[in-house]
Amino acid sequence: MLAALERSGKAENTLILYLGDHGPDFLRGKRTCYEAGVRVPMIAQWAGRWKPGQVCEELVSTIDLAPSFLSAAQAPPLERTAGQSLLPLLDGGEPEWRRFLFTEFHTHAAKPNFYPQRAVRDARYKLIENLMPGVENPGYDFTNKEFDSVPAAVEAAPPEVREAYRRMKTPPRYELYDLRTDPYEFRDLSESPEHAAALAELAKALDEWRHDSQDPLLDAEALDRLREEVCQFSKKKDAKAHKWAYPEYFFRS
Repeated sequence: MLAALERSGKAENTLILYLGDHGPDFLRGKRTCYEAGVRVPMIAQWAGRWKPGQVCEELVSTIDLAPSFLSAAQAPPLERTAGQSLLPLLDGGEPEWRRFLFTEFHTHAAKPNFYPQRAVRDARYKLIENLMPGVENPGYDFTNKEFDSVPAAVEAAPPEVREAYRRMKTPPRYELYDLRTDPYEFRDLSESPEHAAALAELAKALDEWRHDSQDPLLDAEALDRLREEVCQFSKKKDAKAHKWAYPEYFFRS
């Protein structure tokens, strides 16, 4: 494809963004707000504009793609968007950039995987809020059935790794990780007095974001009703045929 673009003579005036997926459906991967579930690789190229080999450490997201494409095309920006154009970063500038990046998860399909989470991270720390703390995450056993070698591998792992998987199975309300020293999120710091300030700051930012974005699951009744509605199905085909009621109780005045 790139060779065809070169032959067309348009390569130097073409913005290319390449993104990867989250990989296999392993535990603590996709279907969670751990880094393996929300972080993907991205490569950008604009041969006539950007120098190769640059690395951007800023917190970027796929919500930044639409503003980037519009900016590249010199089209009017979106009136309302949480995204920012990546072009100033990739041009080598130092634009004012977001301090926090937010992510969320609800369910991957029907009953087996409903376990809503919210998360926020800054340049160093990551906070995950589990909206059903103390309830066993159904995705844990679901994945183990698909990959039957995983339980033995977890049991053979070092203690902190085993504890991380136990925590994923039945998590507390908050999980706090230092991504600088613990990029695989094995050591939960949510109960560490030394990290209480970091937890409080991230929890405040996350709560403000949930209110600003009108997160319907701030309402405990809406969460209970959604859980009941989703978990009545064990097969995707039944869920697809269902007339979902959640738009009514999510957005009631």
